[in-house]
Amino acid sequence: MNAFECLGLAIEFRIDSKALRSAFIQTQRENHPDHNALGSDLSEQSNRAFELLKDELSRARHLLELQGLDERNFPLSTSDLMAWMELGEELEMGSAESEIEGLFAEREGQLTAWKEQIIGFGAFPFEKEENTILAQWIQGESYRRRLRKIQRGEQEI
Repeated sequence: MNAFECLGLAIEFRIDSKALRSAFIQTQRENHPDHNALGSDLSEQSNRAFELLKDELSRARHLLELQGLDERNFPLSTSDLMAWMELGEELEMGSAESEIEGLFAEREGQLTAWKEQIIGFGAFPFEKEENTILAQWIQGESYRRRLRKIQRGEQEI
């Protein structure tokens, strides 16, 4: 399923949340089983598409999937991987909050730089270099989310 096509949206990383919601509501109006006896499957698809596209991380993964790719095809650099591991170790050791926040700020700065590049990508499908940046952002954002959960005590190391 191409979630972008399902909701009639352009295939790109940046999506205006209001436009996404509007496209979802319109699709539901047209395909909801209460209004269209044949629309049950389309209504389910639009629900899945909306859930997938409203989260940047799942949207980025979907962009790779649409090209037959997976973020694991593009490993993080050793230095990036080591930086995330260091942050995890500092959390595990219970280091000072200021030190942990400093490490998060460094990593989040890199994520922001990658995200700004992703937003500026040209037409879909993306070039290899663009997919590499997209995959690096996906992996880094996954680490960031996991480590923030650990920091908040919502997840074990």
